[in-house]
Amino acid sequence: MSTISPLREQLVEEILLIPDTKLAELLNFIHCFRLGLQVSQQTAANTVAQPAEEDAVLENLRRCVHQPRKTVALGNFRLNLDGFRFDREEANAR
Repeated sequence: MSTISPLREQLVEEILLIPDTKLAELLNFIHCFRLGLQVSQQTAANTVAQPAEEDAVLENLRRCVHQPRKTVALGNFRLNLDGFRFDREEANAR
């Protein structure tokens, strides 16, 4: 009989606290996260996947990344960006 790691148990406990109306959104997030890991692991290991299998994984990942987002009203939110300068080198160093 296999045992569940404490971290997996903690994840299950947290999921049980999420309302049913949000479970589809959570499932989608976990699915896309796993697909990203799968692609990263294949790339890191330099494994040669079957082209059809690799294409299917990448297509699923693209669909996750390019899903349209719901528009959320932010009310009177304002962000003062006066004086802000984007520094690509600084951002890449992080």
